[in-house]
Amino acid sequence: MAPATQPTSDISLGHGTHHHRFYRRANIFVVGVLILLTLIYFVWQVQSSSRTFQEQVNHQSSLLAEMLLLNTRASLMTEEVLTDSAELFLSNMAEFIVYLDAVEPFSAAELTAFSQEAGLAGIRIEHGEAVVEGPPGWWPEQHRMQHSYFDYDPAAELFLLVRGNGRDEARVAVGFAADYMKILEEQSGLNAMLKALRSLPTIRDVQIHGDADLSSLMDDSQIRVDFVAATQEVHSTISLGDGSLEIQQEATHYFAHIQQLWREFFIFSLAIATIGALFTWMLNRLHQRHVATIRAAERTLAKQHEDATIGRAAATISHEIKNPLNAISMGLQRLQIESPQLPKDQADLISSMLKAVERTNGIISELKQYAHLPVPNKRPVNVEDIISDLLTLYRRTLEEQSIQCHFNCTNIFTVDADPDMLSQALENLLKNAIEAQPGSGFIDIQLSQQHHFATVVVENGGLETDPQQIHTLLDPYVTSKATGTGLGLPIVRRIVEAHKGTLSLTSPNPNTLRVTMNLPLNDHT
Repeated sequence: MAPATQPTSDISLGHGTHHHRFYRRANIFVVGVLILLTLIYFVWQVQSSSRTFQEQVNHQSSLLAEMLLLNTRASLMTEEVLTDSAELFLSNMAEFIVYLDAVEPFSAAELTAFSQEAGLAGIRIEHGEAVVEGPPGWWPEQHRMQHSYFDYDPAAELFLLVRGNGRDEARVAVGFAADYMKILEEQSGLNAMLKALRSLPTIRDVQIHGDADLSSLMDDSQIRVDFVAATQEVHSTISLGDGSLEIQQEATHYFAHIQQLWREFFIFSLAIATIGALFTWMLNRLHQRHVATIRAAERTLAKQHEDATIGRAAATISHEIKNPLNAISMGLQRLQIESPQLPKDQADLISSMLKAVERTNGIISELKQYAHLPVPNKRPVNVEDIISDLLTLYRRTLEEQSIQCHFNCTNIFTVDADPDMLSQALENLLKNAIEAQPGSGFIDIQLSQQHHFATVVVENGGLETDPQQIHTLLDPYVTSKATGTGLGLPIVRRIVEAHKGTLSLTSPNPNTLRVTMNLPLNDHT
């Protein structure tokens, strides 16, 4: 026995499945690579944004520290200039007072008037044990006039200058109000500068910790940057000697940018995943179509093979059997004619044999017709007329078998069909309905329009086939009748398909068969 070969359709189906798996895996791989590249790009964007923002924070922190340093230096220089000016002014005033006192000693009232005129806080002159001052009580008691000196008393807010030794010359002490020093410190001091920095839009707070030495600020000073997501702030700390300068800046835009990057990442990843799923779905659809095409081709090949086999069998049967059957039929007919005096049992036997020969001839004719269905010679045909003619032809049979037949037509329908083939298909349906109900029953025929099709529905009782297997009645040689060939409905199906129509079987009720035939309407209907 020759080894069995795998069908071409099975091989193609296997190749198609293999290619489908390959493309599906390739699609998943490409989607995964795209998502990975998106993740890498997102991480790079986040790191780049963090690095750029940190550089800006470092630069801004350095600028703020330099501003504090310059402000402190300017404040110190201003204070130094003011102090030197006050010392020079008081020194000149002291020399002038010594000169005037040498000419004529001052009284307390005169010192008070002179102080007011010169803008001094007060004047005090000591001649040994004698002391004159004006206005009275202006001199801070915690200060002594034992030697010459210049000093600033922050508690009294006074510049104090003492001149003279008190022995051979008078010792003079003069004071000058230093209110402007307090104002200067309030407006240009370190605390004022820190307060001004805190009022900037992006600065949350500026603090100095420990004994910070602003003069130790260098271009390469170490700056530590900490991101605080809870408050959306960035804290930069600059080491300054034994202390540090901490600057708390608003980082809302930075965190908003990071969140925007996250959103873009998820949206883009979702888009890639959606596209990947769409491509996977399309591949599955293409694969299903490919499989359906292959299976349809397989069914077509199987049907062609079956038709070819049936055709060869029909030709063989027609050639090898029909001729002997014709001879037998002619011989039996001759016996009937030439032997009229045969006994009844022998005459009945001859009659039964003739009927059997006729049935056999009918089976062979149906087989040839199924195997060699002619090409339809289409022309406009009125379906209602064909059905009406068939009902007229089978009226007596219907009455003899007590079958109630109802025909309903909603309109006049014309189809492009071969009238003989269409008449044969409808007659087969009517005969099947009659043969399925030998005692009594019903036949309902409905002719209507469904979209661009003329629909013929034939419904009858007597169905003995399982409704789940009812579709097998359209296959050749499948029948529920004892004497049926199983070719009636298959011939109807082939005729309908030759006219580009459809034929379907259903069972709306128990023991009820419904045959639905759809034929394309004529363009002028």
